[in-house]
Amino acid sequence: NIFRYVLRIAYGLLFSLEGLRTGSWAEMAWDDPKIDMIYKYPMAGSMICYFSLEHMAFTGGEMLESVNVNVDWLASMSCRFWCVCTVSEIWGCYLKLKELERDVTKLRELQAEKKKNDDKEGFLQIEHEIEFWMKQVPLVKLQILRDLLFILPALSWSLPTYHTSPLLSDFNSN
Repeated sequence: NIFRYVLRIAYGLLFSLEGLRTGSWAEMAWDDPKIDMIYKYPMAGSMICYFSLEHMAFTGGEMLESVNVNVDWLASMSCRFWCVCTVSEIWGCYLKLKELERDVTKLRELQAEKKKNDDKEGFLQIEHEIEFWMKQVPLVKLQILRDLLFILPALSWSLPTYHTSPLLSDFNSN
C-alpha cells in the first residue's frame, strides 16, 4: 500500500507538474489552442490537486493516526479532481478528432489536385501523411473509451459517503 503512494508522488505528482509547466500532455502540436489549454490547465492542474489530496489522505490515515484528519473527505475530494481530469480529456479528445477530420479532408483535397496534375510523387507523399493522421483516430477514440470507463468509479469514489454507502460495489468500480 505504501509503495503505491511512493510511486504516485515520485511519478504522478511530478509528471503532473511537468505537464502543467510544459503542456506536454497534449502529445503533439495541435492547431486548435484549446487542445493545449485543456491538457495543460484543467487536466494537469486537476491531477496536481488529485495527487496532493490523495497523499494528504494517506498521510493522515496511515502514517499520522494521531492527527485528526477526515480521510474520507480528502479522498473524495481527490477523486473529484480526477473527474475533472477525465471529463477534460474527453473534451480534448473530441477537439483532437475534429482537427484530425479537418486536416485529413484538406489533405484529400490536396491529393486530388496532385492526381489531377499527374504528380505521382506528391500524391504518394500526401497518401503517407493521410495514413499517419488516420492512425491517430483510433488511438484518440480508445482514449475516450478509457475515460468513459473511468467516469463511474471516479464519481462513486467522489462521494463523501463512499466508504459507508458506495454508489458502486468494489467489483463494479474496480
